[in-house]
Amino acid sequence: MKKNPLVAISLVVIFCLGSEWVSAQNLDEKAKAELPQKQELKEVTQMLDSGKDAENQQAELATTANREWDPWESFNEKNFELNRQIDRYALKPVANAYKTVLPEPVRKSIGNALDNIDVVRRLVK
Repeated sequence: MKKNPLVAISLVVIFCLGSEWVSAQNLDEKAKAELPQKQELKEVTQMLDSGKDAENQQAELATTANREWDPWESFNEKNFELNRQIDRYALKPVANAYKTVLPEPVRKSIGNALDNIDVVRRLVK
C-alpha cells in the first residue's frame, strides 16, 4: 500500500498546532472543566431538599450517578473542530493542488522516494 506524503505532513502539522493550542490553555478553562461535578452536587442537594418522595429521589439519583463525566470532553471537541478546519482550509487545497499540478509519474516517483526513505526505519525495527 502506498503512503501518501501529505498524510505524514498533515499529522505533523496537526500535532504541532495541537500542542501549541494545549500549552496556551489557561487555568480558567481547567476550572470550567470541573463545573459539571459541582453542578451535579448542587442538583442532588436541591433534589434532597425539595421533599420529593423517596422513589422519585432514588430514580433521579441513579440517573445523575449514571451520567459519565469526561474531563477531556471540551478539549476533544475543540481539537476535533480545529482538525476539521485545518483539513478543510489547509490540507485539502494543498492536496488538490498537488494532484492537479503534478502529473502521475512525478507523484509516483515522489511516493517511491518516500517509500525508500521509509525502508531505513523498517530495517532498524
